[in-house]
Amino acid sequence: VCASRKLLTDLLRSELSFDGLVVSDYRSVQRLLDDILATADDITDAALQCLTAGLDMELPDRLGYADGMTHAFAEGKVDISYLDRAVLRVLTLKFELGLFDEPYPQWQQYHAAAFAPTAAAEQRATRESIVLTKNEGNTLPLTDRSIKLAVIGPGASSLRLLYGGYTQPSMLEMFQVVQDSSAMAGVGDKPTAKPVRKYDLAATDREIHKSRPEAKTIFEALQELYPNCTYTQGCDYLDPTQTDFAAALAAAESADAVILCLSGKNGWGRHCDTGEGNDAASLDLPGAQEELARVVLAANPRTIVTHTDGRPLTSPHIYANAAAILEAFTPGTWGGTELAALIAGIHSPAGCLPLPLPLTAGHEPMFMAEHRGTTGQSFVAGSLNPDGYWQSDFRPLRPFGYGLSYTTFAYEALNLIVDPDGTAEALVTVHNIGSCDGETVVQLYGRDAIATIVRPELELLGFARITVPQGQRRTVRFRFNLNQMAFPDEYSVWHLEAGRFTISAGPNSADLPLTADYIQPCTREILPEAREYFAEWDVVEE
Repeated sequence: VCASRKLLTDLLRSELSFDGLVVSDYRSVQRLLDDILATADDITDAALQCLTAGLDMELPDRLGYADGMTHAFAEGKVDISYLDRAVLRVLTLKFELGLFDEPYPQWQQYHAAAFAPTAAAEQRATRESIVLTKNEGNTLPLTDRSIKLAVIGPGASSLRLLYGGYTQPSMLEMFQVVQDSSAMAGVGDKPTAKPVRKYDLAATDREIHKSRPEAKTIFEALQELYPNCTYTQGCDYLDPTQTDFAAALAAAESADAVILCLSGKNGWGRHCDTGEGNDAASLDLPGAQEELARVVLAANPRTIVTHTDGRPLTSPHIYANAAAILEAFTPGTWGGTELAALIAGIHSPAGCLPLPLPLTAGHEPMFMAEHRGTTGQSFVAGSLNPDGYWQSDFRPLRPFGYGLSYTTFAYEALNLIVDPDGTAEALVTVHNIGSCDGETVVQLYGRDAIATIVRPELELLGFARITVPQGQRRTVRFRFNLNQMAFPDEYSVWHLEAGRFTISAGPNSADLPLTADYIQPCTREILPEAREYFAEWDVVEE
């Protein structure tokens, strides 16, 4: 990409009208050399390919955009206008950022108190991102604060396991394990041996406590709500040899309910199971956590699972046997606090999955906007195997957009109005017929029924997270344009084709009870830069 004039100049700048700065990913210029892509004679040749294509700056340091490039310009091998263009873009961005007036950051402002202005928004974002993916028999919330609660699992007692890679804690531990940060992503002019130290998760947790004193582990947060609360680790988050299943079994058997906190670790280095440089060939839980889960689930059927990691929980056994599951991904500073609050019923969950959950790695790739003919369901039609796979069903554990609440919502009406220019308005009425106030995410999808090229099964047009008090209704008004479903033909000309479009609304991509059709009378050419991408919305005043 970094040496593609077609992408960086023709598409990005000419067609999409981007006028900002383009920088490389770490060491992308170097990847053009003969040990990887082999499209450049040497590092200077690679750099000149990238510069003339439209890459303005090399990161993280100057390997190609260095002395060799200077000599090439001095000897007249390359038009100096390419250099002038890149320099102008760099200086323009620096000017817009105010770096000519204040070039150096004031590091003293980045202490714990600096987070206070954004703390409320950060906490709310954490709460809204947590997804309740199972709640059998309304196990949650646990409103009785006097119950005997056993908290089990490695994810309950560590702050670091709540954070993703390239966060402050992730960087802290990188410096802890490797004393020189230039070992990260190959930063540095020469590959040199770095002194490596044994990783200490507890040391990272202590540093997080210093910088973010408001942060609580899941167990710490639960202790504040449930006085009769105990903790047993059960196993290490990564090392399969570090287990204490007997203690976990005893704790589960003696408790009224169990909070089983499973977790991976997203970041950089071999002490993580996901993150940069930690690609995985399996979706299984790291270490002995799957075995721990089987022990606990067999001992106490009232087990609520929380999961934190850079990828979602996809264990079929846990989904089949857990009473409830809360997927939190990498919730950060407020993860422990907000998971505990949801468990206790202080808030009702309304988060939605940003991807469908595959049963196994063999089901991948699996995503919402799969093209027709590529999904498991497409293969079932006329197939000898009605399930889609010989070993399992083709359907995901949970579909895209899935997320439960502590109340129940009924989708009652969809009214669609489309103007001749494609401008559209969809009114969706939702009724809270459950036992408490709650939030829900109203999702709007579109489908081009018949097209000249293969189109997705569904396209997400927009969504709206709204609050609906118990017993009341709310109507969401989506404003969008049918050109969101336009596409380029074989000559790269964008069209909105004539024919039938189906607009659907519901709580997730597999549950769309409301539909309305519109017939587009004629095919219209669409300027790609004028195409709309997402619906705006508001709640209609009653």
